[in-house]
Amino acid sequence: MSYAPKEPHHLRYAAARGKAVPAAMVERISRDAVALCEALGYDLNTAEFAVRDGVPVAIDFMNAAPTRTFTPSARRTSTGSSGRWPTS
Repeated sequence: MSYAPKEPHHLRYAAARGKAVPAAMVERISRDAVALCEALGYDLNTAEFAVRDGVPVAIDFMNAAPTRTFTPSARRTSTGSSGRWPTS
């Protein structure tokens, strides 16, 4: 697949432009992405796949998003009056 790094993000993969992804491939990649996230124990993640000869391969999938939620009330109670976020 050709790649044009100087194009806007949505146009960089020129070979994919204007081509529909088969429903079976969408299902396979969706299933594989969920399996990766579950295996890694991630609640939220991004995954990038490349397809070569009809076979999807996960090429970038270690982008975990934090599962900890910080709220103003949690900040006050967990840090006291310092106003600093907990570090551990």
